[in-house]
Amino acid sequence: MTVFLAFVAAIIAVGAAIYLAGRKRKPPIPPQVRIEFWVYSSVDDRPSDSDILNRVLGENPHRARLGKKEGLVLSDIRFHIGRVRPDSNPYLFRPDALAEPDADVPDDIGRLLDNTVALFRVSYISETAMDSTAALSFAWHTADAINEAVGSRLVFDTVAQRFWPERSLYDELHKDPNAVRYDLNVVVRWTETPQEGTAFTRGMSKMGLPDIEMHGVPPDHKTVALFLVEAASRKLWEEGWLSEIDIEGFGEVFGVKMLEPHPERSGRRMISQVEAVRKIRG
Repeated sequence: MTVFLAFVAAIIAVGAAIYLAGRKRKPPIPPQVRIEFWVYSSVDDRPSDSDILNRVLGENPHRARLGKKEGLVLSDIRFHIGRVRPDSNPYLFRPDALAEPDADVPDDIGRLLDNTVALFRVSYISETAMDSTAALSFAWHTADAINEAVGSRLVFDTVAQRFWPERSLYDELHKDPNAVRYDLNVVVRWTETPQEGTAFTRGMSKMGLPDIEMHGVPPDHKTVALFLVEAASRKLWEEGWLSEIDIEGFGEVFGVKMLEPHPERSGRRMISQVEAVRKIRG
């Protein structure tokens, strides 16, 4: 009887193990707001907080209109400037390997990272929605200030998966210091298999919004899909979350519906699937 009970217990244990192993693990819920820039530096020390505030608020070379609200971000516990050295985490000094497949990695990234001795991580992570755009503006201009002060040749926007080599970030902010604008923060990309493609965004979580994706697109509809994803994401960025939008283009009116956001499998971001249908003009 004892042997039989032991056998039954073993069967139950094996069954439970198989059941638990077979269960799909839910991806973790990512923070609602994520802003993060990696500034690769050839010097070990970053500017002091007072130097950063002076550069961002006082002597901003881009004439950005930033004030007290942006300055207070520096003391916000959700905002952080960290330093990483190669000996503590060498993998972070291979952004070409860390970047997602859709990232546009510079061809000369090896040269851009020559003599790098430190990485300064400028981040703002919040579990709740932002009540203003101050953190986003301040983070961009802080990354730019550190970039210039340490003579960096590469800044990596990890949220949009976008690289800013040499003085490109400085030049972009100098051309338009509005660091909250859609075109600076969000990219629209395309990936495909021989059968179908996906148009998607990167960078929306800087505004506390999910990235959007349009799956199952025939490759010959790529142009329309990219147009719709860009138009929809731009509308969300400028007006906030909307579940349905009408978009005009290519002589048509499209009804675009954003489905309930869910965590991406990697847990890095929230995703909303997009569905679009042509509307008949009345």
